[in-house]
Amino acid sequence: MITYKNAFSAVHANTFSKNYKGTIVSTISLDDSSTGIDTDLLKLSKEKIDAIFVTDISFFFAGGMNKLKHNKINIPVFSLYPVELPMARSLVNNVIYSFPEGITGDTSGTYELSKESAKIILPIALDCKGDVACMKKSLANSKLFNDKGVVIRNIILKQIKGEKVLMYK
Repeated sequence: MITYKNAFSAVHANTFSKNYKGTIVSTISLDDSSTGIDTDLLKLSKEKIDAIFVTDISFFFAGGMNKLKHNKINIPVFSLYPVELPMARSLVNNVIYSFPEGITGDTSGTYELSKESAKIILPIALDCKGDVACMKKSLANSKLFNDKGVVIRNIILKQIKGEKVLMYK
């Protein structure tokens, strides 16, 4: 697992670690100024691993796929839906990523999730006239979320192939 020291990555790394049924052989934890990843990847190249899970798009913007290739690490790379952002697609060829099922629209999941959030919260905010306690109560009573505040839905896998987003098979 390759992760970053930020809240977004921490949530995904923790959730993955708690739910993954296999063995996480190694975890590389980076910060935004990490420059010595090649040393970590060289060590990783000597491990017997089947795949890599990357929790943050920062890895790809920092040339992560090229660094994996340079270190002769040619295994499947898994990540999260932000990799499908149009600005990232040229950096994430062949990356397989999790995506919330049921999201429709012609833009990326990141934009569609934002639109979906706005559709949920806007009527509640207007009804509650911005009162936070009222909004929290309305959201809790909406039956849209599980007991942890997460929208209830399945996760599917997609893959970037060139500039295209395809269902992963």
